[in-house]
Amino acid sequence: MRLNYRTLLLISLVLLIIMFFGKVYTSYIPFLVLLVITTAISALNLFLVNHKSLQLRLAIYNTIVLIAFQIWIIYLFVQIKNSTGMGFVRFPLSTVFPIICAILHILVIGMLRKSAAAEDVAATLKKFKKREAKKSKRK
Repeated sequence: MRLNYRTLLLISLVLLIIMFFGKVYTSYIPFLVLLVITTAISALNLFLVNHKSLQLRLAIYNTIVLIAFQIWIIYLFVQIKNSTGMGFVRFPLSTVFPIICAILHILVIGMLRKSAAAEDVAATLKKFKKREAKKSKRK
């Protein structure tokens, strides 16, 4: 299995784990909806092996959604801290998982760009070789 697919599998598993075990996400319905959407996109990305451009677009979209999700989580925790008047609010460990998944998606985007570029170069070389073979047959 290639590294980008392993990374996509890891992202999907992490999102599934926080969907089932993260009380922060399941108690607030908008968080749960965003989590289900990002998990579905990550899982769908696993099955788009032959469609690199679509895989790349979905990974970029999912990264943007996960970063926005993380910003929203931080904003709500800061609001809770200010409204309760507590000086220190303890963040659960699972609140950093969306940004970890976003970072992993950024790594996958880089890998997908490289493999798409390599496939384009291989296709161009193949066309060039066919043209050269036709030219040599004509002479």
